[in-house]
Amino acid sequence: MHWLHCVCSIIRYKPSRQAGSGISPESKYSAWRVQSPVPPPFFNGTDKLMLKRTDVNADFQKAHLVMASDESYTSGDHSIVSDTLECKVCMEKYGKNREPKVLPCGHTYCHICLDQCCRGTMIHCPKCRREHPVPFGGVEKLPKNFVIQDLLDHRNTKRQVSKLRTKESQESSPHQRKEAAKGSLSKETQQLLSTLRVSVKDVDQSGTLLGDTINKIQSERAVLSDTYKTTKSSIKKVLGDIVKAANHRKDELLNELEESFKECKALLTAQEEEYKEEKASHEEYCKGLRKSLKDFEKAEEAHVGELEMCIQEAQAKARSFHHGKEVASDRLVFSDDHCGDILSNIKTWGNLKKEHCPIKVPHPSCQASGSNPSVSDTAGESLSQYAMKDKSVRTYGNQPGTQLNSPSCVTELPNGDVAVGSAMSYTISIFSSPQDKRSISLGIPPGEKFNDGVTGMCMSPTGRLYVSNPDMNTVHVLALDGKSHYQLQAHTTRDEEFSPRGMACTASGELYVCDWANHTVRVFDQSVEIRRFGARGKEPGQFNRPSDIALMPDGDVAVADFNNHRIQVCDGKTGNFLWLFGTEGCGIGQLKGPTGVAVDSEGYIAVSERLNNRVQLFNKKGKPFKILGGQGEGSDQLKTPMGVTISRDNQILVCDSRNDRVLVF
Repeated sequence: MHWLHCVCSIIRYKPSRQAGSGISPESKYSAWRVQSPVPPPFFNGTDKLMLKRTDVNADFQKAHLVMASDESYTSGDHSIVSDTLECKVCMEKYGKNREPKVLPCGHTYCHICLDQCCRGTMIHCPKCRREHPVPFGGVEKLPKNFVIQDLLDHRNTKRQVSKLRTKESQESSPHQRKEAAKGSLSKETQQLLSTLRVSVKDVDQSGTLLGDTINKIQSERAVLSDTYKTTKSSIKKVLGDIVKAANHRKDELLNELEESFKECKALLTAQEEEYKEEKASHEEYCKGLRKSLKDFEKAEEAHVGELEMCIQEAQAKARSFHHGKEVASDRLVFSDDHCGDILSNIKTWGNLKKEHCPIKVPHPSCQASGSNPSVSDTAGESLSQYAMKDKSVRTYGNQPGTQLNSPSCVTELPNGDVAVGSAMSYTISIFSSPQDKRSISLGIPPGEKFNDGVTGMCMSPTGRLYVSNPDMNTVHVLALDGKSHYQLQAHTTRDEEFSPRGMACTASGELYVCDWANHTVRVFDQSVEIRRFGARGKEPGQFNRPSDIALMPDGDVAVADFNNHRIQVCDGKTGNFLWLFGTEGCGIGQLKGPTGVAVDSEGYIAVSERLNNRVQLFNKKGKPFKILGGQGEGSDQLKTPMGVTISRDNQILVCDSRNDRVLVF
């Protein structure tokens, strides 16, 4: 019957959350309210009764265990119960006249002592010294410690039962006591049976819940099966479409390769015939030259004038002959960088890629939007020179005493020196060589909030240096000795804030400035803004964060459209859109975050890509032919490249921002 008694005790025990119970604040006052004299027991592995409580003082638990036991407790146990049921301040027992009140800090004292601890509207805890507000209505409104109250009730009940048993044992006869015990046992048995019936009903309800759970699992399994079938069908369909598209793309690439091969072969054949003709002419001239030499040797009198003329003609003829350009074969490349999104990037699986090829070859991966009829597509000496660039030939900022900090823009000065701006300061570093550096400062007023530093530079035809300063919303005009002449201010509305970035200056003195924040290009004449073109958008002629600008040989301008991942060429006088090239991506001919653009005297274009960590070279019609750099910290690698420029001797200077240097290719 011992286990049945325990089960019934558990069933009679009903937990309830009391907002004002005397439990520590860590337990969020989550005390259990005991409705029967016996606290809630449960069985552990050794079949001993233990009190299942959370966040209650260990003395309360032990006292509760002692009082819950059917056996009489010892003097030591009595001491634990007594200590638990008395106020720690006045050392008086809790009772009707001294109610146990619990503070928010979790400590319990009688209401009389707590009333004496009041200081105005605050109560000072005698133990932890914390201050707590007095509730409306006084100390009497503080919550009771129901754990202690339950112990008091349990102790009183036990005493009353003990007195009644003593009285009955004194007044009744052994027979009466035996009959009374039988009646009590029978009554207790009936109560236990009633409780067991309730437990059986609860178990039946649990079985119903199990049945509902099984039905829910079966429903979810059916949904899973439907999802599996639908997904399987979708995968087959999508992959089938991919295979069809891949086969179609394969045929296109093979056709492009065949056409490219035929065109290259025809051009090479034509070049071969041309050089054969030149060779025949050369052999004929050599034969005549040898004959002239023999004639001069046989002549009795020396004709000095004729001899000198013949020598000059021979030397000029020798200089006019040159070896043919190196022609690199086209090849079909597969780049797994494009496989992140198969459906969107399937068109870029294959590219006809050309490296340093001086002949015209169709390039399928990058198509120029529009065309520039004013330039020819013939390859000159510059193309061959750019095509042979692979490694950096010089580095600025890696020598002791010449260090750079996040270079953002670079330009060549009239005397051949290199000026470098930093995104982390208002200082311009001027290099006469990689080992020799001097600095000039913009002279920013003290207290000016630093944000972007120097973001763009260019030279004026009068030898002055234009420097962009977005933090002050201005363009500084400096002499090369650092002396400031004046500042350019843009015409802005209340909602606009001039944020200059890359710049370019014409021979007539017109200054083009990219306004990063307002998605436009402003044009200044001397110190006055005369016009602007462009607005925010994705359409041709619209910009999304223009970052740099460069002058084309014919007077047009090339603008780096950062967030649209393209280069737009606009009319230099009107600002009207002409043509563009570049789409978002990592392949050759594609761009990702162009931050710098530079154009040489023949119209070849260099673009630095911040998000692709490279510099890409394009011909005059926007077709790519060379890639420099690549992510890394090596001597020829780039990490977050920013500004770029082309020197007068066709060297490419790029700001390697994260590596704190400027590389020269």
